[in-house]
Amino acid sequence: MSNDQYKPRNFRITSHTTRNRILHIEDALAIRQIRFDLWAFARGKGSEGQAEAYVDADEARLLFTDLATGTLSERFQSIGGSQRDGQALARVITVEEVKANNPIKITIQNGEGIPQDNGLITPAWWGDKEAKPDVDLAVLLDRRTARKIALAVLAHLSAWAAATYYQRVTENTWQPPREVVVDPETGEILE
Repeated sequence: MSNDQYKPRNFRITSHTTRNRILHIEDALAIRQIRFDLWAFARGKGSEGQAEAYVDADEARLLFTDLATGTLSERFQSIGGSQRDGQALARVITVEEVKANNPIKITIQNGEGIPQDNGLITPAWWGDKEAKPDVDLAVLLDRRTARKIALAVLAHLSAWAAATYYQRVTENTWQPPREVVVDPETGEILE
């Protein structure tokens, strides 16, 4: 095995590949988030686009419980973003049921964001009908695949909660003490 082998920046909980999409779901619990990483590709051509979004761990637990039990009763949407070098990037993830053979649709949009006074970043394409996200990718999942993914993420969240239980009780917090340095804008572990 080569030392040059690719390693994701976060622990990869699960992945799903279709004919032209790759969905990775990763642990970003150092910042209390679950990271979704969606790639579009064409066989023989390679990558055609990539989009990422983060979902708060507590929101992710609710979403994946609904998916695991097959009861996604309403459209789920999470809006986030970050600022780097004066540029705001908005990230939107939507999970919903659609009328299709594979009825669970995950859509991730990334593009220009607008910083708000309260610190949130809203998508520029929501307020401007002419604007569009820089990247707009979706993947369709059948119910069984959605349940398998959901159960893997829920097991990971439960394992994380159990592994950090003593630290969290000692510190009287949901989050364990930070033992790593994490870039708050990207979720990348720096040390």
